Amino acid sequence: RQLLECTYEALENAGFPKESIAGQNMGVFIGGAASDYRTGTLRDLSQVPMFDATGNHQSIQAGRISYYFDLRGPCFT
Repeated sequence: RQLLECTYEALENAGFPKESIAGQNMGVFIGGAASDYRTGTLRDLSQVPMFDATGNHQSIQAGRISYYFDLRGPCFT
């Protein structure tokens, strides 16, 4: 969520509102590493939500941004 918020803010500050880039052939490339949030969710395995792994895994960071902004270029994390 924080990465998505930062991306939204960066694009907005650069003069690119969400609507202006939707459907564009624009790539998203993210350098992702370990997540403190993800580690915290694993402390009590009986309380881990069903889709925790797919919603918090680092490999989907670029895809989530591409999907939210409706971008059509490559996306790699």
